Amino acid sequence: MLDRHRGPGNCIWSQEFYETDRSRGFVRGYTFEFSRGQGPVMAAVHGMQIGRLPWGAEHHRAYRKLFCHRTGMVAICEDLPEEHNTVTLDPVLKDSTGIPSPKIDYALSDNSRCMLDHAISTRTVMSKPLPTA
Repeated sequence: MLDRHRGPGNCIWSQEFYETDRSRGFVRGYTFEFSRGQGPVMAAVHGMQIGRLPWGAEHHRAYRKLFCHRTGMVAICEDLPEEHNTVTLDPVLKDSTGIPSPKIDYALSDNSRCMLDHAISTRTVMSKPLPTA
């Protein structure tokens, strides 16, 4: 059992795919971050959202199987500086004191899409259960 929701938060990073390797079809790279996961309430909320926790008689059994038996994993991809991605001040939207709100224009580049696809396919291979003896 993993007591990952207790104590200070921590994570492990892998930068195996961080440096450029042009054979992958993109430049720069990404970091995998493995984390402790969620406390009891967030485990229940997320379990419901992804359909792993049913309502009714099976709820508690499914929750016991899910809670403290998972870790988190994300890929942190590095976008290249792109001229079309900007942060400006919104000409219309302002806060309650009249200060313009930030306006973010962002479009995923082909390089970033290839990087994300690689991270997803690598994560899928990495997250398969290990064979039991």
